[in-house]
Amino acid sequence: MILPQLKIMFIDIPKTGSSSIKNFLYRSLGNNFDILGCSTPLWINRLCPEYVTPFLKSNERSITISSNRHEPLISCYNNIHYIYDYFIFSIVRDPFTRFKSAFVEFMVNIFYDMKGNSMDHGNVLTNKLYFPDTWIIYRNKNEDNIDFLFNKQAELIFNKLKILHAKGGFEKNNMCAVPLHLWPQYYFTDIVVPNPINILFLSYENLNIDFPHLKTEISRFSGIDVEKYELPNINPLSTQVFTYLNTPASNTISPGLPIDAIEVGYSTKPDKEFIEKYPTYQDFLPDFNKQIKELENRFLPVIEKHRWLIEQLYAEDYKRFGYIQQNIKDTPIS
Repeated sequence: MILPQLKIMFIDIPKTGSSSIKNFLYRSLGNNFDILGCSTPLWINRLCPEYVTPFLKSNERSITISSNRHEPLISCYNNIHYIYDYFIFSIVRDPFTRFKSAFVEFMVNIFYDMKGNSMDHGNVLTNKLYFPDTWIIYRNKNEDNIDFLFNKQAELIFNKLKILHAKGGFEKNNMCAVPLHLWPQYYFTDIVVPNPINILFLSYENLNIDFPHLKTEISRFSGIDVEKYELPNINPLSTQVFTYLNTPASNTISPGLPIDAIEVGYSTKPDKEFIEKYPTYQDFLPDFNKQIKELENRFLPVIEKHRWLIEQLYAEDYKRFGYIQQNIKDTPIS
């Protein structure tokens, strides 16, 4: 996201707590200055050349390749004048815990029958409107065995990751077919340019400690005092689930903020039983947080079993951002 008048850019890497930062930017600066996305297909042209050709609707009008809320730096480079004058920052996270968070999000999508509603891809239009996402187990309306679906989804994710690993990692594969939540973090910040671009990296694990420094830098760079604004605790997944099932009460999430700051889902499916049980977001959040913890505990063994795979696939993230790999063994035979 970009504040062009202030020359401030935030590179939004999914599953790093970035929703809290975006909420802070909206509250502290968004009332007086534009907050924009990059909205250019340049990065898709470079990372996913097979998607360069636009798709056609039934009326044969061309569809522009889509962008989304998690845009890499390459998406912004050719769309910004004087990018070297910008204050650019981002948040990074331990690759293993970031993967665990993304994994649980797959399971939440199944439980609430959201059909991958919260998972972004490099090409949103292609994956969401034209054919089923091959990373997601779709819940048949006659299928009520959630445990079966959970296990099938876990199996599918790790099978796909093993295929990526066997083919040489993310760098050797079609990245636009992979959910952005699973992309390596450096994919969002890397760009080949004549002169290096300075980026301030904050750590997810130390965000509360680093946040005062970020506020000082934004205040110094913009000339606007943002010190009085605190870091909010925003959970985009809970807001997406709530607005998906209780759309009329979405204004109870964070009154007064634009929809982009709240990060609601792409579609809605109001559920009468859900609405009666959770008339407001505040009623829903405690139960949702409890469910997330239960899912984490349930699937932690299978995630730990595949730690070797996760750490090898995201080895570059570990190296670049200073995180320590726990499993340095070679690839298991079975």
